[in-house]
Amino acid sequence: MSSLKAPVCPVDALSIGEMKQFTVQGREILLARKQDGFFAIAAHCSHKGAPLIQGVMSNRHVVCPWHNACFSLQTGALLEPPGCDHLASYGIELHQGTVYVELPVSKVESHVSMFVEVPVPVSYTHLRAH
Repeated sequence: MSSLKAPVCPVDALSIGEMKQFTVQGREILLARKQDGFFAIAAHCSHKGAPLIQGVMSNRHVVCPWHNACFSLQTGALLEPPGCDHLASYGIELHQGTVYVELPVSKVESHVSMFVEVPVPVSYTHLRAH
């Protein structure tokens, strides 16, 4: 699977110890800044979909605001239930004052522009399966 590096925000948009939620290429991402760098994971809890931006960041973890599930900011790993699964985590790159996330791109996604909708000719609309 290939990847795409997508810009998220300027480096100085987050202070150390701060989290913000962004939508990047249609994905909702929670970006956190710690003393040792930036971390990016999926923005919603795998249990009931709670917005993790409303949770609490502690060390390299984020705690869900609804039911206290705990996830690693570094890997997205589920550390404490009731979360149902790990969260996606995204690589980070800093370049010329901008934070970039590395998003996976499947072959289907990378070739989606090759597919176009072709209208059905009017003369064939009467041929429907019964």
